[in-house]
Amino acid sequence: IGTTDTDYQGDKGAPQAVAGEVMEILAAINAYFPEAHLEESDVITSWAGLRPLISDPEVTKTTDISRKEEVIETADGVISIAGGKLTTYRLMAEMGIDLAGKRLREQGVSVRRSSPTREMPICGGKMTRKELADLARKIAVEESLPPATASHLVFSYGSEAMELIEMMREDERFRQTLVTGLPHLAVEAVYAARREMAITVADVMMRRTRLAMLAGEASMAAAGVVATLLAGELGWSEAETRRQIEQCHDELAAEYSTAQSAATTR
Repeated sequence: IGTTDTDYQGDKGAPQAVAGEVMEILAAINAYFPEAHLEESDVITSWAGLRPLISDPEVTKTTDISRKEEVIETADGVISIAGGKLTTYRLMAEMGIDLAGKRLREQGVSVRRSSPTREMPICGGKMTRKELADLARKIAVEESLPPATASHLVFSYGSEAMELIEMMREDERFRQTLVTGLPHLAVEAVYAARREMAITVADVMMRRTRLAMLAGEASMAAAGVVATLLAGELGWSEAETRRQIEQCHDELAAEYSTAQSAATTR
């Protein structure tokens, strides 16, 4: 649950949710859902980030600054884009690429008149939602997987889900559940290393599967399994494998600690 939108003056490299923000969020949720009775003790993890806004000398509060993206072109030919939101990243990229293409054509370079992004599915996006639902049911039956697990794989990886299934068929270890109560499987760690450029245990736990956010400290029970799998994929020594687990613990404490309170609950 979240979020707040407050001014921040601390270390830009490691922002954390602070108690006041957590209490504000919990109060809002309890106001809308009085039967929830959420307290700080219910919080599993917290996360905070900084919004990249374009400064406006006429605005004094960040909450009043526009979230709209802006393309900036300098006299030496550098094209930059700033601002915007994650939900508009493809539109932003299209704007930047189209302008670059226009400038290249003006110089006599033959390039497309517009970006093909509207016709290009993202990774895993080659199936409709109905096709994905049908695939999830098929996988659950054929692979003897719990429906929730099959659904998780399909709706997390889309049309790429069958690649994970093929990997599980090659090695039964990959079918292991990583965290009790969650549908994530060991194969996801291997896939992250082979297809998603994961090179650390923290990459898998925090930036690919998001297990660290979903389960907090409980997710660290899977760190050893993930480290062993990655060691096999990336050629780690025993010492490096141990270091990776320790590094993951440290990053969990720094990025998702509930000590300052939280923004994610379950």
